[in-house]
Amino acid sequence: MKKLVNYFLNIYRNDKVAFFLFLTVIINFGSFVFKFTMGILIPNTWFLINSLFYFVSLLARTVSIKSYLKVHTATDTATKNYISYKNYFNNGLLLIVLGFIYFGVSAYMFLQQTIHGIKGHMVYAVSFQAFLLLGISIYGMIKYKRNHSPIMAAVKNTNFCNALTSIVLTQVVLLDNFGEGENYQIFNGITGIVASVIIIILGVFMTNGIQLIMRKEGYEYD
Repeated sequence: MKKLVNYFLNIYRNDKVAFFLFLTVIINFGSFVFKFTMGILIPNTWFLINSLFYFVSLLARTVSIKSYLKVHTATDTATKNYISYKNYFNNGLLLIVLGFIYFGVSAYMFLQQTIHGIKGHMVYAVSFQAFLLLGISIYGMIKYKRNHSPIMAAVKNTNFCNALTSIVLTQVVLLDNFGEGENYQIFNGITGIVASVIIIILGVFMTNGIQLIMRKEGYEYD
């Protein structure tokens, strides 16, 4: 572990970015396994849809790492920009799709209003995981705020959306454990709908914004 830390502290800045990207892949994978397992064992729709969100984000993050490495092996600026812009657009499009899926599930849970039976240590585990992801999201935004790479920007945006869905799940768990009656479940659906709208808006902003830049600079998306 000490050798790994020393290696990390001595590598170049760009390699630190790649390390951060790889770290988010590991975290996304762990979150997916944890939430998918809980969704099957409990069973719980919120856990399952959250695990789906993380699984797709995991795939997108893997593609982002590949795009990042391609950028650093490309020889001309035009190719580098195109790879970065395309990755940013794809991540934005992905958020739109995931946002609509999350909206549908949230609307269903709003109408269904069922108790999920999440008790005990699970409450603390989910809460810890949610705030951990939120902390990582904030860390990435602060640490790499001067990094204007579209790939890094896309990663920070998806990290934020991941943390957002985890916060919603934390609310579900807390209300399920400490709430009284079934009426409180309506707030879970409302919070989920609000989160999904934010995700969709962010995705639209990303896709439209990068398309304007690409047109302005003469790139054509294929």
